[in-house]
Amino acid sequence: MTITRVLLENFKSHARTEIPLRPLTVLVGPNSVGKTSVLEAIEWVVGRSGMTEHAFEAGDPADQRKVRMGEAAMMLRVDGSDAAQSQLWVGMARESIGGFSQTRSWARGGARGSRTAGSSGAQELDAEFGDIRRSVLGAATLLRLEREQLVSPSTVEFGQQVSSLDEWGGGLAGVLAVTKLFREGVFSAIVAALRRVVPSLEGIHVVSSTFTRTRWFSLGPNEPRTEEEEVLNGAELRFDFVGAKGITAKEVSEGTLVALGILTAALTGPDGPRVVLLDDIERALHPRAQRELIRMLRQIIADNPQLQIIATSHSPYLVDEFTPEEVIVFAQRKDGSSAARPLSEHPRIQQALEVLTTGEFLAAEEEAWVTGESGD
Repeated sequence: MTITRVLLENFKSHARTEIPLRPLTVLVGPNSVGKTSVLEAIEWVVGRSGMTEHAFEAGDPADQRKVRMGEAAMMLRVDGSDAAQSQLWVGMARESIGGFSQTRSWARGGARGSRTAGSSGAQELDAEFGDIRRSVLGAATLLRLEREQLVSPSTVEFGQQVSSLDEWGGGLAGVLAVTKLFREGVFSAIVAALRRVVPSLEGIHVVSSTFTRTRWFSLGPNEPRTEEEEVLNGAELRFDFVGAKGITAKEVSEGTLVALGILTAALTGPDGPRVVLLDDIERALHPRAQRELIRMLRQIIADNPQLQIIATSHSPYLVDEFTPEEVIVFAQRKDGSSAARPLSEHPRIQQALEVLTTGEFLAAEEEAWVTGESGD
């Protein structure tokens, strides 16, 4: 079941922002206008795939700052394809005695429910809410892929503890090792898709690796933390390119690694509904590779309708692969709050697309139409 709409009220820079979503959606606009906040909000409400439920601690100043400055409460809502049958809410409100109360609400199969807990009960509340939200809208994976994490060797986990890709790309080698061993067809599909994006690629190999990792531990609650190096057995990646075989991950371009991480997240993961949230999807990719990546993701979604992909981008070349309904344009109001509207609502979009591509029009147009505020 895909997410059709997300509503943010008093969350970070969003006073009230309502965003329609498609199976494939791109969020565009200048820096610091609230695009990434939308991805964070969806992950918070739906719940992260492959991770323990996250409870926002009321005593953590960073979490308290998620409530818009000057406001007493915030609310996030995510709608499925039938809002009456699939809807989730997360709320936080300041308590008179300090801290925040937390609320989790849902609509599922015609029934509704809601639970509220004070600061001390947030973790128990999220634990109860976890199974409910997975049954309503599946699971989410937020990725902000970084080269250093993507190239790192990783352990290979089986059984209940399965190798998974973390937010920054760590664990990629372990995920591909398990995929090649148990789902060879999926591994081949990942390699074939990456070849479309990077034509010089010939193959990917997973090899055994022994590596060291820093571990911090303490002998007791009042004892200082101690650092030690532990030696682990795991896996790392090798790449074959035209004219160059057995290239280590550290020698491969960032764009190739980012594309591999994205395709791995899209083609692996748990069964059932899930949404992949991609921050800066075009990072380090050539314009032609950006467009090919979007074509591949569109085909992956067509083959797996339970998958949804929502990404942020600054690239007009990438936006060319989207329809105006799939492009959500962000801007900042004069009071500092975020605004967002689908590009399809621009008053001149139909005439413009007779002579311009989606990306060309977006690059040439100011964002003032999003806020409805005139310039100074």
